[in-house]
Amino acid sequence: MNPFYTMPHILIETSEGNTAHSLQDELFKEREIELVGEITSESAYAIILQLRCLQKADPAAPITLYINSPGGEVASGLALYDVMQAVKCPVRTVCLGTAASMAAILFASGKERGLLPHGKVMIHDPLTTGIGGSALTIDSLSRNLMQTRQITAGILARHTGRTLDEIYACTAKDTYFNAQEAIAFVGTMLSMPLDSAWLFARGEQARLTKKFDLYSHRRYHELPEAGGRCPEREEIEQKEAIA
Repeated sequence: MNPFYTMPHILIETSEGNTAHSLQDELFKEREIELVGEITSESAYAIILQLRCLQKADPAAPITLYINSPGGEVASGLALYDVMQAVKCPVRTVCLGTAASMAAILFASGKERGLLPHGKVMIHDPLTTGIGGSALTIDSLSRNLMQTRQITAGILARHTGRTLDEIYACTAKDTYFNAQEAIAFVGTMLSMPLDSAWLFARGEQARLTKKFDLYSHRRYHELPEAGGRCPEREEIEQKEAIA
């Protein structure tokens, strides 16, 4: 391990002398936990334990889960999702960097959701590798994969307000959303300025400057509030009229 990447410790002076606490311990006391890196059975269970512990300490206080993950094991991610929905504490999610695949599902399931300005979200269908065996084995694996696809798409539809057909249209391939596109797709979160306190949208979209075309994945600017021309939008509308 590179010594320059070592996490510093916080020294606290007590009547018994100085004690060292990790940064994670200090943030945990503030009810802030992290999902960083690949989702595995170990990382998911670690967060599950933290959620249960924080619920026991205060069932009403919110918990903030910071996510920067490429995804990982679907079964472990779904176990974590179930606990996030089961605990009495509202769990709000914040995307730092990237929330992809299973991590995107966990991000979308937050009671309140926020992204930093350069955060990205990616969704797609569940993947599998190394399929082999008899025809019956392959058929069983295929049916299980399709069932998993229905489960994950249903979760995304439930938490984004989109229909299953709209979700399937996006998960048929790797679909990336930047912060503004994610806001337009979900409609219940806000891109959070780096120098602000945590801000979470309440469905207010009056100031949104971009829209997301679900099926063609095109982006275009709305007409300015003060009026005027928008050449990019006019060009798209002309092509649609010809078609």
